[in-house]
Amino acid sequence: MKPRPRDTAARARAVWALLQQWYILALAALGAAAVVAGALEPGRLGIGAGLLAMGLVGAGVWDATRRLRGERAERVFGAFEGPLVWTVIVWMLIQIGGRFAGHLTPLAAAYVAWVVATFRPPVARIAVGAAALIEVGLTLAGRQEPLVLGLHALLYAGVAWALRTLVETEGFREAVRQDARRRQADQDRDDQLRDFGMGGGTMVLSTLKDLDEMAEGPPRVDAQVVDFLNSSFTRLLESLRQALEVDTVAVLWRSADTDQVVVRGCASGRDGILKGPFSAKAGIPGGVLRDGHELAVVPFHGGGLPYYGAKVEGVGGVLAIPLFDDDLAEHADGEPTVGVLCLDRAAETPWSESERAAARLAAAKLSLDIRTARRLQKAERGKQKLDRIRAALKGMNEISKPEQVGPVLSKAVSRLSTMDVFILALLDDAGQVLEIVDARGSGEVHQVGLTFDRAQGTEGVAWQALDRDLALPSEGSNRFKPAVFGGGDGLKDMQSLLVVPLRSVEQGDEGEVVQTLGVMVVAAKDPDVYRGTAGRDLATVAEQAAVRLALAKAHQTAERLATIDGLTGLKNHRVFQQAFDRMLGRSVRSGASGCVLLTDIDKFKNLNDTYGHPFGDVVLKGVAKVLGDSIRSPTDLAARYGGEEFAVLLEDSDAEGGMLVAEKIREAVEALVFQHETGEVRVTLSLGVAAWPADGEVKSDLIQRADVALYNAKRGGRNRSVRWADLDDSARSAEPH
Repeated sequence: MKPRPRDTAARARAVWALLQQWYILALAALGAAAVVAGALEPGRLGIGAGLLAMGLVGAGVWDATRRLRGERAERVFGAFEGPLVWTVIVWMLIQIGGRFAGHLTPLAAAYVAWVVATFRPPVARIAVGAAALIEVGLTLAGRQEPLVLGLHALLYAGVAWALRTLVETEGFREAVRQDARRRQADQDRDDQLRDFGMGGGTMVLSTLKDLDEMAEGPPRVDAQVVDFLNSSFTRLLESLRQALEVDTVAVLWRSADTDQVVVRGCASGRDGILKGPFSAKAGIPGGVLRDGHELAVVPFHGGGLPYYGAKVEGVGGVLAIPLFDDDLAEHADGEPTVGVLCLDRAAETPWSESERAAARLAAAKLSLDIRTARRLQKAERGKQKLDRIRAALKGMNEISKPEQVGPVLSKAVSRLSTMDVFILALLDDAGQVLEIVDARGSGEVHQVGLTFDRAQGTEGVAWQALDRDLALPSEGSNRFKPAVFGGGDGLKDMQSLLVVPLRSVEQGDEGEVVQTLGVMVVAAKDPDVYRGTAGRDLATVAEQAAVRLALAKAHQTAERLATIDGLTGLKNHRVFQQAFDRMLGRSVRSGASGCVLLTDIDKFKNLNDTYGHPFGDVVLKGVAKVLGDSIRSPTDLAARYGGEEFAVLLEDSDAEGGMLVAEKIREAVEALVFQHETGEVRVTLSLGVAAWPADGEVKSDLIQRADVALYNAKRGGRNRSVRWADLDDSARSAEPH
């Protein structure tokens, strides 16, 4: 006889229900058997064992996620599944470790100790028992020595006992309880703030601990606001309860996140008052929230007062007064009902008009307290915001060099808002090229030193922000993932993006002087980080950074002009003298040698007289470039000595090396061709070389001897190099002029 379809479906459901109850435990058992059999050892790991391992890991992660969410398994042995699976996973990892398995033994010891210390004894015993069975199975299978089994048992038991003892100490328990109470209080406070329209998440002023005058920091404003409201509610509700001789006065407030109400204040002569949450549509509070009208119920026959639960006894009359919020009414038609003030008493007498008036007055006072607290919070948060801006701007005074702007500005931005990416790009003097000078958290897309040319396209947000002189995108949203500078360099993982032009505005003789120096780019993974005032605050900080950057660049330019010859771009005579002193000082300490070269352009006066001084300046620049290109290291120096005279300092070079450089310079100048309207013009150099310590150790002596050598080079026919050491006594006694 064939089974009927209905019987087959019933059997299938029964089999499926059985599998649902046992499949996790069966998977753990298979994994333990595989470990004992050595199926997971390196070299023996097959497809089946690999799939089994993946299934175990998946089950372990799923169970951990479920527990973190506070969910409970409906299966009979659901509480044991996670610890059993995790136990098998730990020993599976040790076996996969192969020759490193011995180093992973502390992992197993730590796991056993954690299970014993944190789980209920029945669950812990099952997990430890599974670990013991695996260890015994490995020993019986010959995969570890009996001595190792004994050592493992001692290790696991010792660590588990130590951690369990710590957990059971009263001090540890009290610390855990205090931490739990603190976290619960913070959560309740955040919920209450959200319900009262004051936002969630506390703002802590102690984040400004680097400010000396605020090292300790005042209490959190949000904690002060909640304490104020709770204290006000408690006094007002208790006063109302005693004045009207009622049993309970409760404030039920609509939750901001759900369609529920929660008791946010209560004064009662009864025990067992429930705080909720309750449905915002049910009972007497639900009717008042829906209609916005006060409700008096006399006689009251039970039901409809959620803070008493399902069973209500001894209540004869109820009065419910709606609570309104004028701040929310500005954004809605009419007065939105946000809560209910409930009063109840045992007597079944009607509520008099004076009693109703007193309740309405109390309701108005409650609403006023909330609005007052909201304004106090807003004012204090505004003060905190100004303090943070002040702290951020304080760091701007540290900027004295352009390269300091990036670190200081990124630190300032981090004080004001969330920042996962920070990029600072500066414009060149022509305003056509942006170069990234600082990049933090930007990955491989934006690196320091990358340049972006305006001529190659201005589709990036940075160029648009510069051209429009606006912070972009609007409201700091990165919804469309635009390119930042151009091409495919958008910050795809960021939800918030803001590109702020760096503009320095100063008062000059002819009015405002505006300099656009570059852009600041900030981005965050969270949405709406730079919306509204947050973006404007960052723009304020960026503007101050731009002013400091402009000042630093001006200072740097002034320093450069003080050390650089304005015509040739070489170091000037003063820098030459200072560098010569430092170089000789290093040589005295280290015993190293060096050379000084003095040179001037042959017959330069005739050249000026023939072609004019402007052309003479062209020649000076050309010769100066040759001298500058001859420098071999950062310690060497080429300088304009005066007029058509130049000087070169070579550290760690003897007289022969100095002559090689001199000849290289001379030949390079001789090869120069200058174009004049009358035709091509060529010039030559004469050079004198003196070395130390061979030719002297005093700066004035060395300069004088290099000058004598230069004089002899000119007297000998010009366009040549002469060193002091090669001169005879008569040549050395010659007087340069």
